[in-house]
Amino acid sequence: MNKYINYLMILFAFVFPLSIAGANLILGIMSILWILEGNFKEKMDILKKDKIFLSLLGISLLIIISTLLSKSYNNGFLINTGLKNEFDFVFRHLLWSDVLYMIFSTSIKKYYLDKIISSFLIAMFINELISYSIFFNLIDINYLKKIGLLYKLAYPNNPSPMNHSFYSLYLAITILILLDKLIKHNKTENFILKVGMFLFLLSATTNLFINGGRTGQIAIILGFAIYIITYFKTNIKYLFFNLIISLGVLISAYSFSPVFKQRINLAKNNLISVYKYQNFCSSWGQRIGMNIVGFNYLFQNPKNFIFGGFAGEAKKNYLTYGNTHYKKIFHCFKNEQHLHNQYLQLWIDGGIFAFILILYLLYNLLILKTEISSLQYALIAVISFSFISDVMLYRLQTAFLLLFIMSLINKYSIKKEL
Repeated sequence: MNKYINYLMILFAFVFPLSIAGANLILGIMSILWILEGNFKEKMDILKKDKIFLSLLGISLLIIISTLLSKSYNNGFLINTGLKNEFDFVFRHLLWSDVLYMIFSTSIKKYYLDKIISSFLIAMFINELISYSIFFNLIDINYLKKIGLLYKLAYPNNPSPMNHSFYSLYLAITILILLDKLIKHNKTENFILKVGMFLFLLSATTNLFINGGRTGQIAIILGFAIYIITYFKTNIKYLFFNLIISLGVLISAYSFSPVFKQRINLAKNNLISVYKYQNFCSSWGQRIGMNIVGFNYLFQNPKNFIFGGFAGEAKKNYLTYGNTHYKKIFHCFKNEQHLHNQYLQLWIDGGIFAFILILYLLYNLLILKTEISSLQYALIAVISFSFISDVMLYRLQTAFLLLFIMSLINKYSIKKEL
């Protein structure tokens, strides 16, 4: 039975970057096999010692408790995205993605990790082909959208096969994995493999900067710097190489990618507008405004600081506070579905302890002793930064990706098969 779970995880790694519906189906089948596999005492022993899993589960349980303490269950964030109430959100998103980590932690063998990662990279290569096909108008975009085979907001100026922020995060993680493989394969004699990985790395980096997702674009510079610094440590030559490459990538992207140049100029103008004119009605302005209102709401009184806004009515309470105390800012973000900040979102939904747990989760990921330490630190930096830009754990497309990466880091920390 365990062999089939591992094979299905290889398939899951291929499917989830391409289709969430397909990923849900495979995860459902794995869950059934996981139950049929048995060995529950051994599995529970593993999970009870797994601080990452306990943190994830704790966050879900805190939001459930927060919802139970709410005066209503259907005035929370993201409820208007097709979810019935806050319980529906917790079970269909948070707890469901926790199942992925649970299966990975207890049933996946280290022998299969390379195959699982390769499967993920093949899927991302397919995503790249789709993205470049959109960019160069090689496919009938409108027809594919009409029959549901292409992301509805994809177009040549933003050729993302999914939400551009999410896709940029997928690409940033893909680039770091490829970089790690390329550096380590440098010690082998497989020249064709090294050339193939280098071309894939180059195309993924180019793809990242012709898309509009700023999250991955900033995260990859941060992740790349951390990888080089931790891998080569005090080697000045490589540290200087890191600086030159980072500057080269940014300058090239700004010079040759109209999308990246436009996004950089837009960000600059947004920030100037906020600073000079207190104008929060822009992409960056909205995020700054929501953070200002959110942290002032939390620090308004001890009740808000400890319990947040109570998940089932958090959005209503937050917007009421914003409309009362920050009318000018409120006008700019009143129609937003969430806070675009995972740390702040968890604090308002689950209280201060949910916020502490997400920090505790990242800390435990960081202190793990693994066989991939440089990649580990770089990926954690990307994950930590992504939480500032969006509610990545609240969307299955990114939750699957992040818990998949957390699971890999955790598995590489295990020296002996359980």
